[in-house]
Amino acid sequence: MKNIYIYLLIIFLSFTQCNTKIPSNEIASLPPPKITPKVFESIKALTTPTLDGISNDKIWEHIKWQPIDQFWKGSKNSIIDFSGDFKLSWTPEGLYFLIRIKDDVFSNSIEHNLKKDQILLTVHASPTIKNSPTLKYYLDLDKGYKAVSMNPSSVIANEHMAIQRYETTDYSYWECKLVTFDTPLTPNKIQEAMLLHPGITLDFSVSYIDYDPLLKVKKHIGSTKDSVTLATYILKESPFED
Repeated sequence: MKNIYIYLLIIFLSFTQCNTKIPSNEIASLPPPKITPKVFESIKALTTPTLDGISNDKIWEHIKWQPIDQFWKGSKNSIIDFSGDFKLSWTPEGLYFLIRIKDDVFSNSIEHNLKKDQILLTVHASPTIKNSPTLKYYLDLDKGYKAVSMNPSSVIANEHMAIQRYETTDYSYWECKLVTFDTPLTPNKIQEAMLLHPGITLDFSVSYIDYDPLLKVKKHIGSTKDSVTLATYILKESPFED
C-alpha cells in the first residue's frame, strides 16, 4: 500500500512541473539574445597587385568573391540583367579591390552624370577614431570621375585612387587601389594618408548604380543590407606564401 502512495506522489509532482508556466512579467524581464556583428577578414597582399583589371595576381587566388546582391533601390532583376561581386586585399599603402560586374547594358552618359552606371565605394577607414570621415568614391565606367562625398559638398579626388578596367565576354572587371584617411578631408589641401597594418578595422560597402536608359530608371545594388549599413573588416597578415 505504501508503494502505491509513493507512486501516486511521483505522478502528481511530475504533472505539476510540466504545467508550471513562467509568469509573463518574468518573461518580459528576460534579457534579449546578444547578437555579435560579423567581422570579416581582409588578407594582406605580399606582392602588390598589378592594376590591369585582370584577376591573375596571386592574392586574388586566395580570396573568395563576396556578392553585391542586396537591392537598395528598385526591383530585383534577373541574373541575366545584373550580377556583381568583389574581392578585397591590402598593403601598407592602401586597399585593393577587384570588382566584377555583369550588366546587360552599360550606360555612360557624357552629358548627364546621373544617367550613367557607376560603382560606389563607401569607406569609413577608422571607425574607432572619433570624427573620422566616411567617404564615398564614385567610379565611372570610363575611369574619368572619382568624387569624394563631403558634407556639405564634394571634391574631385582622383589622386586617392588608381583604377584599371578590363572587359571579357561575360564581365567587366575593375581593379582599384584606394588610399584611406583617418582625418576629415579639406578641399585643396594635401593630407597624409593612413599607413595600414594588421589589426586595423575598416567599415565599408561596395555597390553598383545601374541606370536603364530605356526605362529611364535607376537601380542601386549593394554588398550590405541597405545603403546606410557598412560591413566591418579587420586587416590580417597573409597566411599564404607568395
